[in-house]
Amino acid sequence: MQGRVQKSTLYGFTLVEIMLVFAVLVLLFTISYPANHQALYQGRKALAKSFLLEVSSQQSVYWQQHNQYAKSLAELGVELTEKIKPNYRVELLEFDLPSGQYGYRVSAIPLHPKEGVKNGELWVDHLGQTSSNWIY
Repeated sequence: MQGRVQKSTLYGFTLVEIMLVFAVLVLLFTISYPANHQALYQGRKALAKSFLLEVSSQQSVYWQQHNQYAKSLAELGVELTEKIKPNYRVELLEFDLPSGQYGYRVSAIPLHPKEGVKNGELWVDHLGQTSSNWIY
């Protein structure tokens, strides 16, 4: 039985195969992470913009009923959603205009600004004007 080679019955993966799979997974993660992160940010921004437009719409209704703008979100009957609270601080500012009228600006300020991402305060005012980064 000297010339006969005994066949091994062990099954499994070699260390090289496992390291190769790990390297491919790391490569896929590094490629996909920035795109997923940007999509997540854009989704949060879209929620904030939608909320600001809702507040603006409620302000118009409030003006028609009371001939003045509301001074707070609670006065409008609008609450921050659970998806906006962790990401944005929302402020409602009322101010006097030179014509003797009143105006408002509702703003959403990011709580955790990210470097390399075009972010910043989003706002809409009583004229329907929006911040410069509204469309990005």
